[in-house]
Formats: sequence, C-alpha cells, structure tokens
Amino acid sequence: MPATGYRVYMKAEEDLVHSMIYNGPQSASIFTYIASNLTTGALYSFIVSAVNFNGEGPTSDPVLFTACTEPTGLKAPKVVLTSETTIDLVWNAPDDDGGCALIGFELMVDNGLGSAFVNADPSIVQYKPFLRSHSLNFLPSMTGRTFRIYLRAVNQIGFIESSLINVVLAGVPRKPSSAPSTILSKTTSKSLYVQYTAPEYDGGSAVLTYELQMDDGKGGDFISLMGFKENYLKLWYIVEGNITKGKLYRFRYRT
Repeated sequence: MPATGYRVYMKAEEDLVHSMIYNGPQSASIFTYIASNLTTGALYSFIVSAVNFNGEGPTSDPVLFTACTEPTGLKAPKVVLTSETTIDLVWNAPDDDGGCALIGFELMVDNGLGSAFVNADPSIVQYKPFLRSHSLNFLPSMTGRTFRIYLRAVNQIGFIESSLINVVLAGVPRKPSSAPSTILSKTTSKSLYVQYTAPEYDGGSAVLTYELQMDDGKGGDFISLMGFKENYLKLWYIVEGNITKGKLYRFRYRT
C-alpha cells in the first residue's frame, strides 16, 4: 500500500531524542519542509517516516545539517608580486562565514587566453580555511599573457565568489644599461634635450612608460618630469622651464 503522508522529526545537539516538527499523514505529495527558528551555527539531526492506512513505518537514518548560509562579503585577491612565471597572491577571509566554519578556498584561474576557469592547485589551496596567500606557477611559454583570477570561499552550505582581477604574467623591466645623456646640438640656455635607451629586456610585457627624473641642480632630491602619472613612450624629452643657465643637473630614468 502506498504512503499517504510523511512525518519529520528534528533533534538539536543538546536534545536526547528527536521531536516531531511536521505531521502530514494525508499529504503524500508534499516532500519538503522548512524548519524555522533555528540557532545559527548549531547542528541539527533530522529523520523522516512514511505513514499509510496501517500506521507509521520505521524512521530513516538521520541526516545532519548546520543552520547556516553560504559566506558573504569576499573581496578579490591582491597581487603582491609577479615574475615571468609566477603570480603571488594574498587575500582575506570573507566578512561573514554564514554561520558555518569555512572549509577552505578555491583559486579560479583561466589560461591567459580567455579559456574556462579551472581550480588552481587544489591539493595546496583547498581545505585550508586559514590559508591567506599562494604563489601560482606558470610555464615560461605563458609569459606576457593576461590571466583572469577570482577567489571562492567555501563552507558546507556553498560558496561565495569574489570579483575578477586581471594580472599580466611578467617581471619588471631590466635596469637601464646606461644613464640618460644630453644632445648638445639640441640644447639651449633655456632647454635641455635628454635622451635614453629602451631596456634590454622588458620583463615579458610591453613597456608602458618611461619616467624621467631630474634634481634641482644643487645635488638635491630628484623630481619626476614625466612618465609617472601619465604614460610616455618616447626615448627623449625636452626639459623647458625651471632650469638655470650654468647649473649642473642630474638625470635618471626608469622603465
């Protein structure tokens, strides 16, 4: 004879026995029940039984649930260092774990060419809820690619995803092999024509800017002339204004 309904029983950790929370002997088509007024983070045990004309059958094996939701408030990971083959990341725990302890994190990374995301280094990152940093390693052939990366924080209910970050796999350009120089034929009493050279190695990514700096002509601190707040890709610069005839100025630059 088919079941005509079901009964649901619940037990909190401090309870000795399960208590009925749903009695539906004439509701054979109802297979769900929402238990309310639970304590966030508490563990509950549930069992269910079927009922027909002859009475109630044996209960099911218990299933355990914790009263919580998925985490919230997860910020994107931050890049602390890159090289031609590595990206070093750090992150923080989500603002709220949802009431359940975190199981761990997942670093989701594409292949730098817009492919689907994969869970990077799961044997190292997953199931370590107190992990806050990781170094991603890539093949040398991937240098120069822009990788999309986001973070997941996971508890037993589900997960939350951070926003995306885009990271170029590259190191810093090599130190310039020579100092800036002036071209006397293009220099006047009111302007200085300064030139410099491109780096021997750009770190695996195209140069974004050259920053030229000059001191005050008295051996003091250097100030930025251009290329710091704005991109500047020319290999020369004409200094006009704020210079005094007869003073010796020092220049330096970086890529």
